[in-house]
Amino acid sequence: MKILNFGSLNFDYVYQIQHFPSPGETISALNRKRFFGGKGLNQSIAVQSSGYPIFHAGQIGQDVNDLINVLKKHKIDTSLINICDIPTGHAVILIDSSGENCIVLDGGANQKITKDYADSVLEHFEKGDILLLQNEINCLEHIINQSAKRGLNIVFNPAPFNKNVLKLPLEKIQYLCMNTTECLGISGKKDIKSANSWLLTNFPETHLLITLGKHGCIYIYKNTVLSYGIYNVPVVDTTAAGDTFIGYFIGRLALGDSIEKSLETASRASSLVVSKAGASNSIPTIEEVFSSDIKYQKPDILPFNF
Repeated sequence: MKILNFGSLNFDYVYQIQHFPSPGETISALNRKRFFGGKGLNQSIAVQSSGYPIFHAGQIGQDVNDLINVLKKHKIDTSLINICDIPTGHAVILIDSSGENCIVLDGGANQKITKDYADSVLEHFEKGDILLLQNEINCLEHIINQSAKRGLNIVFNPAPFNKNVLKLPLEKIQYLCMNTTECLGISGKKDIKSANSWLLTNFPETHLLITLGKHGCIYIYKNTVLSYGIYNVPVVDTTAAGDTFIGYFIGRLALGDSIEKSLETASRASSLVVSKAGASNSIPTIEEVFSSDIKYQKPDILPFNF
């Protein structure tokens, strides 16, 4: 079984600030750093770090060949990446003194993927393989439809959420991995309990994985509802925490771990991420995850009543 991540590749420009600016306010950054990122890149590194090999497909410009080197450093297969004449995508990330972030994204080459390129990638995969997707590239409807025809198991992280997600054939997704914003956005509901009930009714064959920040996460599939808490660590930067959770969860599941064990390992990995600055550079190895001495905190509001 192979795992393909058809996802974004970006420059991340990270600014440390005291607080997020109000409308019309100008503030000075405490410092600025450049990292390699994109939800696609982060999730590929997380899957590979979990112990399962992954192929990455996506599109970059000729301005950042060193992005390829970052993936290769993590032993990710880059043979399917397309280099084009369009500038590489980039993100501006603001991180306040509490470690929370706001992100402005310019898709660049990520948003110029063609159907022909997508088809040339998918022809390397077959029934039973896993496809990992995020909402940072275009051509998603075509990729989902063609992957479903091939019998791939599709994992979709609808982030960043926008109304285009609602136009996608979500009924063809096997695993829908969301945070609170994405869960509420897809369902159109105002609270998680109502949103989950709506998702269960409308996508009865879909595995639902929902991350809830400091409240941990929940996994729902038909009559199975599981919850897992967090680990107490100092919060430095929450960037890539969700990506790490998803990548580790899928990677460990592919390796044969149970849902419960996969949730545990993913939670440990994402907790380690928030204790460091940066995005892809903060994703831990599986050895670091298993050897980490961090204290578990049970979920305080879960599971919800279904």
